[in-house]
Amino acid sequence: MGSSKTDLESKVSEIESKADEYENRENIDKRLEAAKTNLDSHNNTLRRFGSKVETFERKARILEKVLEEEVPDEVETIRRRIQDDVCVPKPDLIDTLSGSEPDLGEMTEQVRALQDDIESVTSKVQDRIDKERKRWQSDISTARGVQRIVSEDASAEELLKDMKMFLDRTLASDMKDVASLKSEWRGYKESFENIETDWDTFQEKHDLSDETIELLKKLSKSSEVPLSKASDTVINEMNKVEAIQRNVDLSI
Repeated sequence: MGSSKTDLESKVSEIESKADEYENRENIDKRLEAAKTNLDSHNNTLRRFGSKVETFERKARILEKVLEEEVPDEVETIRRRIQDDVCVPKPDLIDTLSGSEPDLGEMTEQVRALQDDIESVTSKVQDRIDKERKRWQSDISTARGVQRIVSEDASAEELLKDMKMFLDRTLASDMKDVASLKSEWRGYKESFENIETDWDTFQEKHDLSDETIELLKKLSKSSEVPLSKASDTVINEMNKVEAIQRNVDLSI
C-alpha cells in the first residue's frame, strides 16, 4: 500500500514538473514572439528614419554646396542630435529578452520624435531651395527677354534652356550626386555671366532712357508692339545700338 502511494506521488510530481516545464516554454515562446514583433517595429522605424536623414542631408548640401546659400541654424542642431541620439548599438533579440537593453518602445518613440524634427527642418531647407530656384528662374526669364532683343546667339538660348531644366528637374532628382550638381551648376553660372542677362546692365551699357527700355521689354514679349507711337528719342536711341538694329524691325 505504501509502495503504491509512493508511486502515485512520483507520478503526480512528474506530471506537475512537465506542466511547469510546458508553461515556462509557452511563456518563453510568447515573450519571444512579442520581442520579435517589437524588434521588427523598431528596425522598420530605424529604416524610415535613415531615409529621412538621407533626404535631409542631401537637401542641406544642395542648398549649401550647389546653390551656395546659408542653411538654417537648425541644420547643425539636428546633425548633432543625430550623432548624439542615434549612434548607439541596435538592440538584438537576446538582449531584449534578457532585459539588458532599454525599453524598445521608449527607444522607438525617441527616434520618431527626432524624425519629426528632421522633417520640420528639411521643410525649411526646401523652402530656401525653392526661394533660390524662383530667383534664378526669374533671372533666366529676364535674360531670355534681353537675348531676344540683343542677340542671335543660339548657344545663349540653349544655355538658358539648360539652366531652366536644371532648376526644374535635375536639382530635384536623385540621379546625380551633390558634387556633380555643384560642378554642373557652377559651369552654367560662369557661362551666364558672359551673356547679356538683365535690362539694367544693358541700359547702363548703352546709355538708354527708361522709355526705351520699357519699349524693348514689350518687344521682347511680343512682335506686335507698334513703333508708330514711339518718340523720336526712343527711335534714335534704338538706332544707335547695333544689336537692336540687327534683331528688331525699326520701320514704322
